[in-house]
Amino acid sequence: MKATNINQFKGDLKTQLQIWAESKIDGIFPTKPQVRGILKKGLNNYMYRVDDKLDKMIDNSLLFLGDEKGMIDTDAVFDTFVGMFKEMDIKEYKLGMIPVTVGKGEIVATIPHNPLLDMIVGDLGKVTISAEDILEIKSLL
Repeated sequence: MKATNINQFKGDLKTQLQIWAESKIDGIFPTKPQVRGILKKGLNNYMYRVDDKLDKMIDNSLLFLGDEKGMIDTDAVFDTFVGMFKEMDIKEYKLGMIPVTVGKGEIVATIPHNPLLDMIVGDLGKVTISAEDILEIKSLL
């Protein structure tokens, strides 16, 4: 058990999420430093823009897992979340122009073709984030 204050957890989670995402960008584009730079800048700007939304989403998600003093067991939080994520029925969403499916332990973003995206990232097809990736983020905390 790793007891943590929810506010501390939010900050740590967002920081480690960004570090993890940047390492994934490095892995996807090992020979394209300019693309890595553009995507990391976009990630940073996106994280800044949605900071309040992320805080609210994390607060709402932890409402039933924390105590009245704002403390949570981070191991239990991740284990509970991953278990629910693996059991979740597949749902379809849109993040801007990118169709995303979430459920059964995976988040799959299908990268559409358009001249700008093709110029920046090429033909990626699909990008998948799995329950194992979430456990990797847990290990970074």
